[in-house]
Amino acid sequence: MTANRDGLDVLYYTIRLICQTLVYGMYTILMPLCCYAMLKRGLQGTTRRLLFCMLIFMFSLSTAHWVLSVYHDLDLITSGFVNRIPLDNDAASYRRQQCMLMNALALINCVLTDGVVVWRAWILCKQEYRKALMVPIVLLSCTALSAVVTIGIRISITVISVSQHVVVTGNALARSLDYAQVLCLALTLLTNLSSTSIIGVKAWRYRRWITTEVVQSRKRNMTRGERVVALLVEAGVLYTLSTLFFLVAVWIRLPFGTLGDIYVPVNAQFAGMYPTIVLLFVNRRSAISETVVFSLQVKTDAPDHERNSIRLETIEFRSNPLLDTLAMNESETEITGDESLRLQDPLNEGTGRFDKVRYEPLHLIGPVAK
Repeated sequence: MTANRDGLDVLYYTIRLICQTLVYGMYTILMPLCCYAMLKRGLQGTTRRLLFCMLIFMFSLSTAHWVLSVYHDLDLITSGFVNRIPLDNDAASYRRQQCMLMNALALINCVLTDGVVVWRAWILCKQEYRKALMVPIVLLSCTALSAVVTIGIRISITVISVSQHVVVTGNALARSLDYAQVLCLALTLLTNLSSTSIIGVKAWRYRRWITTEVVQSRKRNMTRGERVVALLVEAGVLYTLSTLFFLVAVWIRLPFGTLGDIYVPVNAQFAGMYPTIVLLFVNRRSAISETVVFSLQVKTDAPDHERNSIRLETIEFRSNPLLDTLAMNESETEITGDESLRLQDPLNEGTGRFDKVRYEPLHLIGPVAK
């Protein structure tokens, strides 16, 4: 029975490592491209320097997470199948605690990615929905606080396990950790949903323009697919879906643990990679402080009534030369004579009746004398 459990343990950790490695492999490809794009544009400005340092920190944390996962999986395989050591001993428990601590530290990447999503929502919608953006900002603050609490509890459990050679399970500290993890995950989801919803409202408002941009995107540097992916990435839709799947996977039971246990490192790697994808799109089309989706001037992306108001503000009136000439003629010459013009009355059309209208001096204000 113990051998079967050890085999399942190694199998699940190996599957988790393979999925984590696939995402980390994409991360290692995108990271140099993003760094090259940012360095090519230059790191002038505080925002660019902070973003560059954040990318390096997140990639370093993701790399450490992946290296520890590889080490832990190799150690399980060596202990269980080469040395024939049961995996339920104290040494294996300590190694498992180390991996759980690293999973908790990976929450830093999740919080930073949430910050990038909120930041892009601010860039996209600060003109129209500044007050509504306070909701994701407050949720982001709560997410950061819950992540700090989760990491603190996990560090405490790890220190107690290592120093006292016990496995902390079932007590108040372990239950507090479970509540903190669920709360942090829920707040992360709410932060992304609120940011994505605000961007979705603006996207719906500009839906006709976005459709036109996607259709005409072949004339620009980005293809249709790239334009659509840029919209989904900047709006945070992909990261929100990943977080939602993680929340659902926590409740899916497997013979050994849950599906969420397998998806934890995958989501951590995706959280680290997501800002890299966003900045790659941003650096390709516009400045850091601008957006890929709504990057054109306001005259092209504004609704019809806003474009009309913009045009009206730029109209400049000048004097009409025809009116000036008529005014001069009026002061010099008076039109007289018995010439008359026979005009047909529209109300008596077909009756043959006509009225006589005499020319009189032109009056700019008031009715014409008959």
